Amino acid sequence: MTQKRATRLVTPDRIQEQLRKGIILGQYRQGDKIVESDLAESFGASRGSVRSALQALEGEGMIRMLPNGRKEVVGFTQKEARDMYELRWMIENRAVEITMERKTLMFTPLLTVLKRIEQCTEQMDAQTDWYDLDLQFHRALVQAADSAPLLKAWEISMPTMYALLELNTSIDYRERYIAEFLPKHRRLSELIIRGDREIFALLKEHIMDANAISEHVMEHFNP
Repeated sequence: MTQKRATRLVTPDRIQEQLRKGIILGQYRQGDKIVESDLAESFGASRGSVRSALQALEGEGMIRMLPNGRKEVVGFTQKEARDMYELRWMIENRAVEITMERKTLMFTPLLTVLKRIEQCTEQMDAQTDWYDLDLQFHRALVQAADSAPLLKAWEISMPTMYALLELNTSIDYRERYIAEFLPKHRRLSELIIRGDREIFALLKEHIMDANAISEHVMEHFNP
């Protein structure tokens, strides 16, 4: 395979994903300068692909453009992680409130994802993307409120949340995460469909438990 061919295979999404993880883990620190040509060489990618990835990360607030046109890392601390989880909780909490007020019947997406989770748990396929399933479920939870602004706000945070969930299973947690995955999400489904207000406490506990694990992982990789 030629270098030119290999370069085309490295997509902006892949570069963005790797840089996002590196920033969260402190491999790229606040104030570090970003040089497109260096990243292009490191990833074996075109400068155009690197530029697209950097623009997306700038939109996420992880990279900023300086007055001289250069880019630098904003950084990502435990406080940013906690803020992300708290934002996610506020959005999902409000979505559940709306759903219960309207007594919505928009539970088909939620039940569809839950069925997929049940099938994956039974099969225990090593290729299952549990983090994507997790976010699909919570997206469906927000979707049930039938509020476009809420759903849009939730989706903006999705790439960072995916990275945090993936990192959460990187040390001493993956088996527990998978074992608890179905029971936790099934319980949340049951509560919202019944209109049981116990869901609010359980949802907050569920989200903030993940935040505590993220803080632990970040301390482990970036003491």
